[in-house]
Amino acid sequence: MKNALSWLLILLNAIGCLCLTYSSYLFLFGGTIVDAPNAMLPMERWERGGWLLTIGMIPLIIANILGYGYIQFGNKKNRLLIFIPSVICIILVACFWGRGII
Repeated sequence: MKNALSWLLILLNAIGCLCLTYSSYLFLFGGTIVDAPNAMLPMERWERGGWLLTIGMIPLIIANILGYGYIQFGNKKNRLLIFIPSVICIILVACFWGRGII
């Protein structure tokens, strides 16, 4: 059972990393293209990526904490590597909100 839980958490973290990659690509390289200009709230691609990062930050942190607690990598230093996606997401969200305030 513990092995199945570990694989499920690894899969969950991998999906979170894929979503982080897509959202950060939109945020960093999306530009000012508006995909749906007739929408009620038209957004540029970088804004859409920033909102996706903001909404997905908490589930990614939760998935990384669960992975840290249940997946056995070895020593504590190697287990801390699982928090790299969360740190990247927090930095990008801070840039998004800092850019919006300034």
